[in-house]
Amino acid sequence: MKRISNKLILVALVALASFNVSGQAPDQPRKSVLSVLKEGQAVTLKDNSGRFEIGTFDGGPIMLGHKVVEVGTDYLTIEDIAGVIQTRIPIWSIKSIVKLTVPRK
Repeated sequence: MKRISNKLILVALVALASFNVSGQAPDQPRKSVLSVLKEGQAVTLKDNSGRFEIGTFDGGPIMLGHKVVEVGTDYLTIEDIAGVIQTRIPIWSIKSIVKLTVPRK
């Protein structure tokens, strides 16, 4: 009798634990400063006293000088338009990200 009650308690605990784990809301991806940049996006890069200013131009020319290769949580990898030089920029080295948009008529 004692074995049956121990097994029953164990099954109840496992069922309760699985219910709690599956009942939690899924983790939402956190937005960061780099969330406005996407892989393959054309950008400009300006060095301003050792810190970088990154510019995007939505609806504008495709050939801006660099393109985004990889967006990490704390870094950005860009490549020059010729595809020769890749630069990895840590987030602490980015001064600003400027996004220009063309007004629609």
